[in-house]
Amino acid sequence: MEQPGVESTLTYYAEGDKVTRQTTTNVVNYAEAGIPDKETAKKMLDQGLEKFQGHEGLTDTVEYKDTEAIETVEVDYSKADYAELAKAGIVMGDETGGEVKVDVVSLEKSLESMKKLGYVQQSEEGK
Repeated sequence: MEQPGVESTLTYYAEGDKVTRQTTTNVVNYAEAGIPDKETAKKMLDQGLEKFQGHEGLTDTVEYKDTEAIETVEVDYSKADYAELAKAGIVMGDETGGEVKVDVVSLEKSLESMKKLGYVQQSEEGK
């Protein structure tokens, strides 16, 4: 998915319909996003990283370059508590506002949700 100044790529790893891991890579082009420089980008993006800290099965790293920042978020669902991540706003939760009870993350439902948000599916490896 592309938005002004940000290109976001999600990669799902699955066994059948069960998502075992997902990575999200966000490339933020400073000029296109209206960010004046690397230092300003670091201040802005580092504030948002706090919610990603302290969750088992979740890693979030940002590489700051001269003209862009590359953020990589990885969720290992064999270790992560999906309900906890949804409550923290890290992954999509129950749209109705009820308690999130998820034992398995469905690849099919995840792809449907991402398409609704504007993501375009690039390939279907393994199918």
